[in-house]
Amino acid sequence: MRVLIVDDSMLIRSILRSLLESFGYEIAGEEGNGKKGVEAARRLRPNLILMDINMPEMNGITATGIIMKENPIPIVIFTSENIGEVGYKALNNGALEIIPKPDIHQMNDKKFKLELKTILDNISKFGEIKLGTRTDNRVPTFPAAGKVQKSKYAKKRRCRLVVIGASTGGPSAVRTLLSELPAGFPTPIIVTQHIEEGFDTGYAEWLNEATELKIRIAKPLDRITPGEVIIAPATHHLICRGTALLWDDGPRIDNQKPSVDKMFISAVKTFGSDVIGVLLTGMGRDGAKGCLEIFKCGGETLVQNEESSMIFGMPKAAIEIGGASMIVPLTEMARELRERLM
Repeated sequence: MRVLIVDDSMLIRSILRSLLESFGYEIAGEEGNGKKGVEAARRLRPNLILMDINMPEMNGITATGIIMKENPIPIVIFTSENIGEVGYKALNNGALEIIPKPDIHQMNDKKFKLELKTILDNISKFGEIKLGTRTDNRVPTFPAAGKVQKSKYAKKRRCRLVVIGASTGGPSAVRTLLSELPAGFPTPIIVTQHIEEGFDTGYAEWLNEATELKIRIAKPLDRITPGEVIIAPATHHLICRGTALLWDDGPRIDNQKPSVDKMFISAVKTFGSDVIGVLLTGMGRDGAKGCLEIFKCGGETLVQNEESSMIFGMPKAAIEIGGASMIVPLTEMARELRERLM
């Protein structure tokens, strides 16, 4: 994979070059501002661009928009800017993912390098799909405890709560899903998205721009309400207790806080089979156990398929343990919910 690095810091470019070359990637070029980045994208046609936001002459948001209109190339935003304020604008302009830029001394951290490599590897594999150059929605098959059917569309059913979990690649996936649900959607929705602390408010505001539903961050003591989408705070687990929603400041679960599993399992304990779980793109296994609990209790779980997932880790884990009622392309997810609940 040939990567173009666009960042106004020569030091950051040097560190990224070393990291990417250690991953086995080829550096197509380096530029220090968005204007030169646009020109280099035209000239070099890289497979992927790592783009900073705050740069002289032209920022990364504007540069991303120009590149995606002229000659779409998978773009990952790599920035120390407050994502809650500006990062989501880059997603609107066509970027596939946002990676918060850590302090320089943390860029050699083993965990950061592994996460960066995993994200870039998956984008190199699935980037063309995100840009609309691939249209098949084949459902992959995996050895699972239960047979997974791709049936459209299910009969209407009783459901008191929809729970959605997502991680890497999730912001855009959740936005796509919610944008296709109408204001009259009858069932409350709660969402756990793995997200950096401080970025959750901007995430909710960004989602609000794309849907007729009301979207907000959960309050410490809250209640589920039809027509609302409530987002877990970045700092706490979000759990159900009857019709109440509570912040839970317990420890990380499988290194995640907020935890999708904890939210899903608490929903099952409260509503039993009257729950539909939706598990979207993400790294790791969070949400798999929760999907299995929903499935075992008689609820339904809609799990995103491989072709439309930026990172297939979480959906794949749910499928492999038999926790998926259906494997669904992202473009069909909202319709599946509408057919069941409206």
